Amino acid sequence: MKRIPFLLIVFLAVSCGGTKKATVDSTPVTEIRQLDTLVVSDDPQFEELPTAPEEHIPNELPVYQASPRRMIDIHHTALDLSFDWTKKEVLGQALITLSPYFYPIDEIVLDAKNFEIQSVQRKENNQPLEYKYDGEQITIQLEKRRYKGDELTISIDYIARPSRTGGSDAITGDNGLFFINADGTEDKPQQIWTQGETEHNSKWFPTVDKPNERMTTDITLTVDDRFKTLSNGLLIESKQTTDGQRTDHWRMDQPHAPYLVMIAVGDFVKVEDQWKDIPLGYWVEPEYEEDAKYIFDNTPEMLTYFSDLIGTPYPWKKYDQIVVRDYVSGAMENTTAVVFGEFVQRKKRDLIDDNNDRIVAHELFHHWFGDLVTTESWSNLTMNEGFANYSEHLWRAHHYGKYEGQAQLFDEKYGYIYSSQTSGIHPLIYFSYKDKEDMFDAHAYNKGGLVLHMLRHEVGDKAFFAGLKYYLERNEYSAVEAHDLRLAMEHVTGRDLNWFFNQWYFEAGHPELDIEYTYDSTSQSLDILVKQTQDPQSSIPIFQIPATFHIHTPGDTVQQVRFWLNQREQNFTVEGLTNAPTVVNFNPDHVLLAPAEQHFTTEQATYLVNHADHVGVILENLQKANPILINVDRLLDFPAKDIQLIALDMVQPGSSQAIRDKVKEMALHAENSFVREKAILITGQLGQPLDEIKLIAIAQSRELPYRIINAALLSLRASNPQTAIEVLQTIDVRESPTLVPGAASIFAETRDPQHLSFFEENKTFVKGQSAIPFYSSYLSLLAVLEPGKMMESIAGLMSEGRESGDLFQKYGLVKGVADLIRSEEIEVNQAQVLKEEVNPVIQSVDNPNYRRFFQSMLDAAQ
Repeated sequence: MKRIPFLLIVFLAVSCGGTKKATVDSTPVTEIRQLDTLVVSDDPQFEELPTAPEEHIPNELPVYQASPRRMIDIHHTALDLSFDWTKKEVLGQALITLSPYFYPIDEIVLDAKNFEIQSVQRKENNQPLEYKYDGEQITIQLEKRRYKGDELTISIDYIARPSRTGGSDAITGDNGLFFINADGTEDKPQQIWTQGETEHNSKWFPTVDKPNERMTTDITLTVDDRFKTLSNGLLIESKQTTDGQRTDHWRMDQPHAPYLVMIAVGDFVKVEDQWKDIPLGYWVEPEYEEDAKYIFDNTPEMLTYFSDLIGTPYPWKKYDQIVVRDYVSGAMENTTAVVFGEFVQRKKRDLIDDNNDRIVAHELFHHWFGDLVTTESWSNLTMNEGFANYSEHLWRAHHYGKYEGQAQLFDEKYGYIYSSQTSGIHPLIYFSYKDKEDMFDAHAYNKGGLVLHMLRHEVGDKAFFAGLKYYLERNEYSAVEAHDLRLAMEHVTGRDLNWFFNQWYFEAGHPELDIEYTYDSTSQSLDILVKQTQDPQSSIPIFQIPATFHIHTPGDTVQQVRFWLNQREQNFTVEGLTNAPTVVNFNPDHVLLAPAEQHFTTEQATYLVNHADHVGVILENLQKANPILINVDRLLDFPAKDIQLIALDMVQPGSSQAIRDKVKEMALHAENSFVREKAILITGQLGQPLDEIKLIAIAQSRELPYRIINAALLSLRASNPQTAIEVLQTIDVRESPTLVPGAASIFAETRDPQHLSFFEENKTFVKGQSAIPFYSSYLSLLAVLEPGKMMESIAGLMSEGRESGDLFQKYGLVKGVADLIRSEEIEVNQAQVLKEEVNPVIQSVDNPNYRRFFQSMLDAAQ
């Protein structure tokens, strides 16, 4: 599964060093004895020693979330399903073939949540079986004791009524099966789709809903003939039935975990593709049929790359990817049939330089790590998600170059560090979680991938990927834990890797370092003092890690030295340095998950920004660097779009003509459309906008990415608002939500209320991040109305935002109110009313971090 974060951390506002300090008394204690003199007193004075505090001894064992005990082994599940859309019910028959796992059994316990059980029988003789049902589990009494090797099939007729009982930040709804627009009255497609992770598939079919179970499936779906269906495996048969319905039969003949079982029903278009002898299917809404191959761009190439990289060909018989409405997470790696949220469904011109590669790679890699081998418990979730997250880096570095790979890892690293500072730390393999849904966090994902990156560098590329191949071959179609990976790596390398797995997988935290550099010109040596400052109460007091330093010396030469850190406080000496280093930099390749405070001066930080060849080093030091001395020209040419975008923000009207000319050239010809978009906008701010004729041509292009069209319109607005409106009238902004914010801004600046109709017509069309500037512009234009009408209109928008599930819409409304208050277009008493109106929108945000962020944004506007 891929979580989709709302706020992206580019780099922290403070230096990337550790923030938690621990003081350790290192004064040696020496026992002093005076043995040659014995003094005896008849009135001895005894000093009363302080009473040592009584050590608290727990009376209970700590929480331990064990792997589920297996009493039965399900071999095969056959489901015959139809649906009552009006009642939102699943009408089903399940045939479950199973045997005792090891110990003899007298009963069978299956998860079946909120079912109406109609009958339970032995399939072999159609004899009814006694059972008890508590609304969560069905306990079936067998007519006789069964032993290991005995196989039997249980038939259960039932009605399932999937409903929400909870949710989490990662998976916002836990219905298991969802009816979308069931009565057909909403402005969206009618669909049914499922989301099984963690243990929610038992809300629509009976099973042992645990990740260490594994089975094959046959699923038949009877639906209206106008709908298409999708499930795991291959479509075996599709036949018409009476009264305009059709029954599709899907067969999955390779075993996989129950939470990976899926179905989808709806009006989809399937666009077919091929990789070797594996059929590929891209399932989208009819409107996006021509864009489907771009939505799932690079899927065939990814299959080749990942298969070759780990030496294990894609292990399943087909690969489908489907987009559904109102999905409750980012995407889900259901075996051979991945489900994506509608955010991936965009037009070709919106996908240029902003495709879905990261999430497509993530879900595809799961088909080796998560589907072929599956975590045996949710405590071990990173054995699924850490690998999938790391695949995003692997693909990005392979396909887009090392600098883009560096940027991706930097993003992952500081996403984890930010999370650890705000939400706390726990072991990567976490047996003490309160709720299994809480496992879907920056530890299992970000840290899990970063630890794999460190392991790769520790054992070497060849050994790492050979170890992954052995791990997959040894454990295919089975449940795994972290020790399985360790044993595979030890088998390949011949090394004992307990030290690595113990500290990174089974203990909490990460090293936080404080590093001081001292150069002695007399001895021509450099002293490096490293202190591990992580809190020893919540983390390991001492990590052992290989530490790499780059010593930059005059003449732009670099010497690399490596040491082994394994003490809380440690000194290293580098001799033979004839000149004082310009700067010394720890972890220059950003392999280690070990933030460090290195006490750089402004000059040293500036030097690294101007000379480093790693995206992470540049981003880490930008804030402390002297902006006047930063080589902006170098950064504009740096082969990573994130650096180029930051460099463009540094260009000022007073910058050299050569730099301003370069920006203009980038506005016309930059390869990356995000860079070109920003360059177009900045040329206007520099007082030398692109020629109006060129801007019009760009705005009316039928080939360029929509974000560049939008930038051209905004640049036109800055130089000639009337021309911008005239050009806008020749463009259908509803071709893409990306075009709407620019149009909204242009109309808002007219201060003409006749354009409010544009906002009303497009508020249901605008999606994702485009909603933020759209609603900000909307509220700005509403301010021109007389106060009573303005407040009435804003109250209506806030009511819609409170009920909406779109976080970006809520963000746009809160930002719009904050902008209005700052603009001083409204009176103080109106500002107070606006705050009261927007407060329910803020309170409707489920995630407390986002809720606090929205509140702080509003508070800052006072």
